[in-house]
Amino acid sequence: MVNFSTSKSSTDAHTLEAVGRALDGRVLMEVVAIATDLAEFIGAAVGINLLFGIPLLCGGVLAAIATFLILGLERFGFRPLEAVITTMVGLIAGALLQKCLPRAENR
Repeated sequence: MVNFSTSKSSTDAHTLEAVGRALDGRVLMEVVAIATDLAEFIGAAVGINLLFGIPLLCGGVLAAIATFLILGLERFGFRPLEAVITTMVGLIAGALLQKCLPRAENR
């Protein structure tokens, strides 16, 4: 026999439990996103420091400025943002390729 009667308190408790689980998952996703962004930001600051010898704090400020400038391109649509990112990836690939190719020895 199936009992279709549910008390209001048990339904409310079930709803609150479901909302709590959803919020816990959402909070966890936000914490993971923040941790990933923080790692990228610190990596950019360290990279600027290693490449140019600029102190980490200044490198962090430069990374933040560059991020805001690149994200500001979204005002003009997706294509300019895509072009800048493609150019950056091309520069990195070109630098890596140049490092990997054998050099002719000067005698």
